[in-house]
Amino acid sequence: MDDPMATRRSFLATSLAAGLVRPSAAFATTMDASTIVTRIGFGSCAKQWEPQPIWNAIAERNPDVFLFLGDAIYGDWHGDDVFTPTKQSLLADWEKLAAIPEFAAFRDTTPILATWDNHD
Repeated sequence: MDDPMATRRSFLATSLAAGLVRPSAAFATTMDASTIVTRIGFGSCAKQWEPQPIWNAIAERNPDVFLFLGDAIYGDWHGDDVFTPTKQSLLADWEKLAAIPEFAAFRDTTPILATWDNHD
């Protein structure tokens, strides 16, 4: 049986950057060593099974970069249901977040740097 933490670390190391926070054209053109960052957005606790209109309000502030400081998804908890995630369930949860229209639009225009935590 796979160690759940090793599975999470492996999944995140190989899939997270390519999925949720993949380098976009915005990231490639705006986040080089000469860029001066003056506006930083930050947040956490995104429940991927719920609507997230908050991304529109964040986008209106035009951050240079957004820091996802944990709980970008809840891969081990959905409401009252607590479980041990698998690589497949984590991928499904990341895909749910990526499919939220407001988040997808924000991600396409703003570089995102993310941490991972006990939920993902």
